[in-house]
Amino acid sequence: DSPTKHQKALPPIVYRTILRSSTQPRETARAQTLSAALFFCMRSCEYSKTPRTEKQKTRPIRPCDITFRRNDGTIVPHNHPKLHLASTLSITFGPQKSEKIDETINQYRTDDPVLCPCKLWALVVTRLRSYPGYNSKWPVYTYFNGTEFSHLTSDEYSNDIKAAVDTIGFETLGFTRHDVGTHSNRAGGAMMMYLAKPKVPNFTIMMIGRWNSLAFLSYIEKQVMQFSEGVSKRMLQNDTFFNVPTNPSAEHRSQDSARSSPHHKSQALCNKFGPSGSSQSHQQHLGISHL
Repeated sequence: DSPTKHQKALPPIVYRTILRSSTQPRETARAQTLSAALFFCMRSCEYSKTPRTEKQKTRPIRPCDITFRRNDGTIVPHNHPKLHLASTLSITFGPQKSEKIDETINQYRTDDPVLCPCKLWALVVTRLRSYPGYNSKWPVYTYFNGTEFSHLTSDEYSNDIKAAVDTIGFETLGFTRHDVGTHSNRAGGAMMMYLAKPKVPNFTIMMIGRWNSLAFLSYIEKQVMQFSEGVSKRMLQNDTFFNVPTNPSAEHRSQDSARSSPHHKSQALCNKFGPSGSSQSHQQHLGISHL
């Protein structure tokens, strides 16, 4: 499911900037939800209200789709006062563009003070639970301002991303607000995993992002400077490499031909009886002695 228009992948600094610069409750709600969605490479329609009028295949994430657990696997209920201290969380994705249904993805907490999936999703769930008439099947983009309900829209998220890129600047990022959008969030998750050390295997990136193929590679930015870090050094690890012949019979004929050559026979005698006195050594070997 490659993006219709290529958008640049977002590095962690963009999310830190969005979280730090959000001062109003609605801004904070968007910042937390966007950053939480990052760890699952979510499509924008899974965490924001999109302007599409046609029926979508993808179901938005709901609180009832999110499960927090301790290290021993026991569930931490959503009303637990220390929900943000859960060790892992899993999200069950409903119908998707890939035609998959009820696909569950798990992520562990990080030691980062702000960019932690468990902390961020706990904040999202706690916010929704604080609203009057709370329903666990509400989309996570539901918002209540104290007077009325509304939706956090994809256009708002796009503006947040663009504003953060403006704040950080081209000199740091190498791109401008015109190069980013809501697709950048899904791309950012893929790029962060690809650049991680130790390297995250491709199949893990595919599973977390729910890609059915190597389509996620369309999100990988080869222009990113760190993309090729260490590659030139690793290229020199093997000073030579042997090409196994594709025609073994030809290889055997070549070896037999080499063995039957005069030089090969002479060399074989030298190896067996020594470089000098080979005839005498041979006679002694046969039990022949001179008087």
